[in-house]
Amino acid sequence: MASSFRHKAETVAGALALLTLLGAAVGFALADQTSRVTSDLIEVQTLEGGSTDAALYRANLAIAVAGVAARDQVTVAAAVAATQEALDRLAPRSSLGADFAADLTLLRESARQVGDSLETDDPDAVAEEALGTAGPALNRISSQLAAASWELSAAIAAEQAEAGRAARLSSFSAALIAPALVLLAYRRSARRRLDHQRLQAELQRTHDLSRAKDELIAGLSHQLRTPLTGIQGFASAVLEQAEHGQLETSQVVEMTGAIYEESQDLARMIDDFLVASRIEAGSLSFVLVPTHMTDAIRPVVEATVRAGRHLTLEIEDQLVLVDPSRVRQLLRNLIDNAYAYGREPVVLRGRRRGDRYELRVADLGPGIPPADLAKAFAGFVHSGREATVTGSLGLGLFVARTLAQGLGTDLVYRREGNETVFEIELPLLPSTPKDADSYSLAVG
Repeated sequence: MASSFRHKAETVAGALALLTLLGAAVGFALADQTSRVTSDLIEVQTLEGGSTDAALYRANLAIAVAGVAARDQVTVAAAVAATQEALDRLAPRSSLGADFAADLTLLRESARQVGDSLETDDPDAVAEEALGTAGPALNRISSQLAAASWELSAAIAAEQAEAGRAARLSSFSAALIAPALVLLAYRRSARRRLDHQRLQAELQRTHDLSRAKDELIAGLSHQLRTPLTGIQGFASAVLEQAEHGQLETSQVVEMTGAIYEESQDLARMIDDFLVASRIEAGSLSFVLVPTHMTDAIRPVVEATVRAGRHLTLEIEDQLVLVDPSRVRQLLRNLIDNAYAYGREPVVLRGRRRGDRYELRVADLGPGIPPADLAKAFAGFVHSGREATVTGSLGLGLFVARTLAQGLGTDLVYRREGNETVFEIELPLLPSTPKDADSYSLAVG
């Protein structure tokens, strides 16, 4: 009887040992599957990033061609440089095959041709030919990236199904061993599910951002075409009337002003888009230098006046530590936002506040609706299929806040009485304010 008891005990112990080994084997298999799924999810995210880079190349090449049409060498050079950056990020994916690498080489050559087109006899023809050559290559690259992403997604689905079966077997085995092992398996499984959910959420966020960019880029050519058409139309009218001796001074002033305003819209859209691209690439740089505030804002105020807008100034001059070009772009966006969505008078205020310099743009508009406040400072707010304010890409406040943060501060929005206020605070330097007469500008 004792022998029988020992035999049963040994059998139970062996069974428990076998179940323990089985549980360990299943656990190892689950860990291995989770590792593979995680690796595949990261690769899918990388391929999604490649699709975004391909879309950025297409958009920047279109900007470069538009710059060629406008004979704007600066715009062409900046846009071509942005296309090369996008291709550099795509280059590590040449492992997709020889055809992929060949198409990348073709895209680099097309971008180079657009960049050099202004030095040829017929820039428009050269740029359009390069654009036509790049299109099919870009479509092939996008198709390869999409196909690779689809294959990985299918592999992930298969791995997840297999992991589910293994998880059920593991739970059964652990339940037979001991309640403690059940609890351990449950906790490990819960952690895996949590990690998986986080990965899925990150992948979905990246996918949503990529889709928003694609929609924005889809409407970009239309947005850029609007000011270009205005510039060409007014310039054509000036030339035609001048040839027939019918052009009066007042007409010259009016049409030149219109051309200037349209060109400002075009320049701001391109600046915002290029800054947004650099923000995404993590390559936005700042050079902080001691600067008198009146010197920093003067070009913005003068451009606003030339555009026929009334701007009220309440500026106390002080020496601040800033990047003047970034401050100017930030103010241009806030002032344009005030005229587009607010109500005059628009006021630019600057004053010393302790050891900081407080700079504000205020207007009498209704402000940002509470329902839109959460997304007002997000990038790529407008869809390419939605109508927007003329000259707007939905990036103004996003770019302005990012520039403010790069200057070591933040862009603050608030309502004060009946005013809508956007405010930043900049670091002051020990200084004596410049003579008040040194800054005089008619703003009416």
